[in-house]
Amino acid sequence: MRRPPQHLAWLVALAAAYTVIVAVSNLLVDKFIDLGAFGMLSAGTLTFGATFTLRDLAHQSSD
Repeated sequence: MRRPPQHLAWLVALAAAYTVIVAVSNLLVDKFIDLGAFGMLSAGTLTFGATFTLRDLAHQSSD
């Protein structure tokens, strides 16, 4: 069964967003945010959640 063109466009958009967010995460991994008494947090941590979400969406939509 052929998939509609909208499905392909959605998958391409997800792949592009995933590629960008992985690059941004890698750039931010060595930047740190001071959390005062709680220590330091890698700025890349803030984007890792989006990375995994986009990856999961791409896997689900490719089925």
